[in-house]
Amino acid sequence: TTIKRPIVNTRDEPHCDPTNLRRFHVIVGDANMSQAATLVRVGSTQLVLALIEEGLYPNHLLVDDPVNEIRSVSRDLDFVHKITLQDGRLMSALEIQQELFERCTDAVGSGLDIGSSQASVEKVLTMWGRMLAAVTEMNEDAHRLIDWVAKKRLVDGFRSRHQLSEADPRLKAIDLQYHDLRVEKCLAEKCGLESVVSADEISHAITNPPSDTRAYMRGRMMEHFANDIVSANWDSVVVDRGGDVLKRIDMPDPLKGTKFLTESLFADDPTISEFLRRLEAE
Repeated sequence: TTIKRPIVNTRDEPHCDPTNLRRFHVIVGDANMSQAATLVRVGSTQLVLALIEEGLYPNHLLVDDPVNEIRSVSRDLDFVHKITLQDGRLMSALEIQQELFERCTDAVGSGLDIGSSQASVEKVLTMWGRMLAAVTEMNEDAHRLIDWVAKKRLVDGFRSRHQLSEADPRLKAIDLQYHDLRVEKCLAEKCGLESVVSADEISHAITNPPSDTRAYMRGRMMEHFANDIVSANWDSVVVDRGGDVLKRIDMPDPLKGTKFLTESLFADDPTISEFLRRLEAE
């Protein structure tokens, strides 16, 4: 994942029960700073995976050489590159996106279940449609929603003001600093990107795990029993219950360990021993 990066990491490391679930680990591309881009990236992937699982994916859109096409598309700022499909036809990235968007919209309208609320799915589709329209027209919406468009405006403006060549290292520094996670140094913060969630929601999420996955129990254990926890991973927590033997708590199902299922285990601020007793009694 750090040197030779494919589109999908195929390492057999599911972080869950491998007989029931697998991890789809996409490791290609830049880290998005745009909340809208992150929403559409994750949401559209979930929708397309649902199409595949239901046998609804349009096979005539299969790309002949996906890895090299990603490189070509990423350098095509004028939308002239045509992607070669497995059947020999040529389509632009935008044309492929538009057809996938329409297929997903139709499938959701026909009852496709992707395991998320209807409101969440509609939010993804609405934003996906906005982004496609924005990049087609290259209007102001594009600068508020799409990272590379916002970043290009930033780089082009700096280059023009200072009469720089395209190879100037200061432009490369801007490229990197756009993604800086420190708010005071992050150039993306100055681009007027549209927010999908509020600053308060982000602050809350830093120290509060989601309530509907195993992250809830893991996070509450870290909060209540930090001094007793030896290690914590995606699918397990190891605790020191006293004595010579450590206790490993396996969490192979990502959708168990939720607030609904485990909140009562933390009632009245129990000791680690009392918590384990309650857990084993479940």
